[in-house]
Amino acid sequence: MFCIRFVFAFLFGAFIFHLFSLLGVYNETAHIAWHPAKIPDNSLSSWAFGEIKNYLMIIVFIFCLMLLLRILKKIGVIDLITRALNPFLKFLGIGKEVSTIALVGLTLGVVYGGALIINEVKTNPKIPKKDIFYAMALMGLCHSVIEDTILMVSLGASFTGIFIIRFILSMLVVFLLVRVTRNMPDKILFRYFLRKVKA
Repeated sequence: MFCIRFVFAFLFGAFIFHLFSLLGVYNETAHIAWHPAKIPDNSLSSWAFGEIKNYLMIIVFIFCLMLLLRILKKIGVIDLITRALNPFLKFLGIGKEVSTIALVGLTLGVVYGGALIINEVKTNPKIPKKDIFYAMALMGLCHSVIEDTILMVSLGASFTGIFIIRFILSMLVVFLLVRVTRNMPDKILFRYFLRKVKA
């Protein structure tokens, strides 16, 4: 996962830079639409209080997400979204069993959606390990598309590069990764790509 995220981040960045330079677009100075508020008190106690407040907000946020996910499952919304996502995953070569995981990761990201992803894997042990790996690779390259896009655009990034090109390149990399490893023997797969967990 580190190699996938770290290496391809540099490759994506270099590709987008050279592409935009070649086309002669987005060469102007970035306009930062959002500026962080000045912190009046930068003492250790103020920092500690701020961190505790942030953690409490994350706990509440994750609880609300899990509650919302259960409600959406009950009323059938998740099933509708999952069915819409299945053809896309099928094109990439990923099994439909990980559609919920992929949905959570693509929209919420692995930070806020991590607990939901772990819970989904634990409650559904029949999900193939390869498909979990492919879903995590997809999330590693293209996750939290709503929050990341809004944040990066507000800091002056190009929507075309940060969303459209990122999405297309991520799909291409995962598509090729699936094709290369799908028929790979388990001995090689578990040695280089997956960690075998003892029961």
